[in-house]
Amino acid sequence: MHVHEALAALSRRAYALVLVNRLIYDDQSDGMELIARMKSSQAAAATPVMLISNFPDAQARAVSAGAVPGFGKSALASPRTRAMLAAYLPAKAVGAETRT
Repeated sequence: MHVHEALAALSRRAYALVLVNRLIYDDQSDGMELIARMKSSQAAAATPVMLISNFPDAQARAVSAGAVPGFGKSALASPRTRAMLAAYLPAKAVGAETRT
């Protein structure tokens, strides 16, 4: 997905959380561009956005731009990352077990 496509999607519906890779896969654009444009957009400014990057400097730039603290791919399966995601997502979305 390109930055303009992501912004269009954000204008059409609400999201609990947006995860942004440091480099956007489709066109290798900087994920910081999406974060900055989200935070300057009336439609998307209130949506939490989290950067996925192992680089502390990238995480710091993202938070400075208005993102919530993110995580690196190397920490994807860690309990800390699950807790970070759980703060924004429904329990089933972060793999919580359902008791019956």
